[in-house]
Amino acid sequence: MKTTLSNKQKWFNKINLTPDDELYVGIDVHKKSYHVALWLNNAPAINFVMPPDNIKVLKMLLKVRIALKCIVYEAGPTGYNLARTLQKEKLPVNVIAPSITPRPAGKQTKTDTIDCRKLAKFAAKGLLRKIAIPTRQQEADWQLTRLRRQLVEKLRRVKIQIKSFLLQHEWQPELNSHWVRID
Repeated sequence: MKTTLSNKQKWFNKINLTPDDELYVGIDVHKKSYHVALWLNNAPAINFVMPPDNIKVLKMLLKVRIALKCIVYEAGPTGYNLARTLQKEKLPVNVIAPSITPRPAGKQTKTDTIDCRKLAKFAAKGLLRKIAIPTRQQEADWQLTRLRRQLVEKLRRVKIQIKSFLLQHEWQPELNSHWVRID
């Protein structure tokens, strides 16, 4: 039985990189998949979709380590685990804030494939600013603070809904700022 290789496998099998080559990697990270684009020597090389497995990404990138200049992905709900995995092997990884990623003016088509290509291209051109990758403890502290802030805001909205409901039914209880009934 003959097995067929994917375009990605063919590319990795035939590529012969040297330290003079410049390889930039853009990854659009999602819960269910990673869209990856490679930008080699100032031109697009290949892009593909792979499972969201940080170890597989690491193994793939170790094959091209000799020419690897930068790996970039946007910060998001998946956190910083990919960056930490790559940092352990001393790979050049940067996490980018989506809010400061360059966006062309006007309407544009937005897909994961286009996003990862843009990330790789912008990295090669030096147009991206990295953000600090927090420690696991810092990330946990931020998550706790963020959750508390979200819950306080949700409580505020629910109180407003209750007051609006009561006002709609012409009942105006006297509630002070601590939501204790004053008799």
